[in-house]
Amino acid sequence: MILALIVLVPILLLSLWTFIRFSPKVTNRQGVFVFNLGVLGVGLLLCGFLTLKVYANFATGPDRAWWPILSLLGTLVVFPVVLLAGGLVRNGVVFRPPNNHG
Repeated sequence: MILALIVLVPILLLSLWTFIRFSPKVTNRQGVFVFNLGVLGVGLLLCGFLTLKVYANFATGPDRAWWPILSLLGTLVVFPVVLLAGGLVRNGVVFRPPNNHG
């Protein structure tokens, strides 16, 4: 558990920093801001759904004391993956710089 937190928390912080730091430099800053908020919102919704799913599966069983821990570890995996996917879509598809090589 401690080892998982030691590994996953820095990955979360690094993915959040990378997502914000490598935001594209475009004239439509408001569009990038709205897209970033959308990605963060999707990440939070997925983490909330994961938490509810873990709670529903573990709350009534013999492992009911573990659901918060498993939920935390799951969200520490899901949120960086959402940030990575959102950053790749943002920089590679939605706000891709024009190709000036003709």
